Amino acid sequence: MLTLDTPNLQKETIALLESSKSFLSKITGTQNCVQQIEKQQELVETLELRMSVIAPMKAGKSTIINAIVGQELVPSHSFAMTTLPTELVINNQLTVPELHIPESTTQILTHLIQQIQQKIEQQGIEWAYEQTKTYDHLKDLVTELAQGVTIHAHITGYINIQKQLEKLNHISRLATRLTPENDWAISDLPRIETPCYSPIFSSLPKSQLIIVDTPGPNEAGDNHKLSDTVISQIQKSAIVLFVLDYTNLHTKAEEEINKEVQKIIELRGKENLFVLVNKVDERSKSEKSLSTEQVKNFVVAEFGVEKQHIFEISALKAFDANLFLQGITGFNEFGQKLYENGWQRLKTVTTEKDLEQDAEQMWEDAGFTIFLHEVIYKLTTSSTHECMRTAIKTAKNCMEQLSFYPK
Repeated sequence: MLTLDTPNLQKETIALLESSKSFLSKITGTQNCVQQIEKQQELVETLELRMSVIAPMKAGKSTIINAIVGQELVPSHSFAMTTLPTELVINNQLTVPELHIPESTTQILTHLIQQIQQKIEQQGIEWAYEQTKTYDHLKDLVTELAQGVTIHAHITGYINIQKQLEKLNHISRLATRLTPENDWAISDLPRIETPCYSPIFSSLPKSQLIIVDTPGPNEAGDNHKLSDTVISQIQKSAIVLFVLDYTNLHTKAEEEINKEVQKIIELRGKENLFVLVNKVDERSKSEKSLSTEQVKNFVVAEFGVEKQHIFEISALKAFDANLFLQGITGFNEFGQKLYENGWQRLKTVTTEKDLEQDAEQMWEDAGFTIFLHEVIYKLTTSSTHECMRTAIKTAKNCMEQLSFYPK
């Protein structure tokens, strides 16, 4: 069986990238291209495949990430949650998830806390409450910060990680509201390593796929301090996964979403962009429901995404089914969820085995099997070579932007 010489391919790819950087650095106006190639070179050196997940608020991004992992790991709320991009790596050698915050990021966050505390001391805590009145959930944090908060660089366990991520996101948002005059940026992201309970990943001890939870167009809000960080993550990503809400496909929100999608296509190209249309289980509740084919045609027409890169899912159903199959959700609780979702059962008596079959069927109906197999699993198992292909493609695209370069 023919096998590829990965070490030599890696060396040759790095040499090609170095040559491209050297050539472009001599030409005025190519600094952005040089930076893109440098970021891709870093990934080739570590052979990591990055996938940024972006979505407008409440499209179900956190639920999708949690469904992939099989645990409620990424916090989600009724308000905008994600402010600080966070990396997530599947590591089945672990028994519990671990959150690692780089030293440089810990120092920045600690400094932000100190700046917020100083501002509260100067202006008073009532002033701080007034500044954050549009974010009611931040009031308790204002009180806590006034008394002092410590950032822990290493956290273990699902609940502890959720609480810490929630606090980190709130701190970065609060810093923007209370100390807008201060300039700061984060380049080294917090990283979660977690075992994955989705069956598709059971055979992978440690995946080189890095999922990056990224704030969407109406999640970041006024937190412009991290806009460069978000752009950098998209440029470094071999895959960008954009989540659309089925219930918002024909609303004004769609216009803003379209702008963001076009920005992503400009940065990474549409061949790297995949779209998940979430909440398709709401189709049956709509008087003017769109079929799967109509949804795909609509997304192609509106956003310019390739049709084979569009998938329909129901993240909440997938997440609920996965929790029951793992034994995390009990018999009665899952039965109630089935009832709330309008699941019709022919039998009047339901056994544990019946619910297990229902959960397996629910997972299939949620559309995750097709998406995980066709996108995530294939890209993960071929991440080494996909990483190098993406790097070379980036260098080629940069060269083709030059007016004198032959197309």
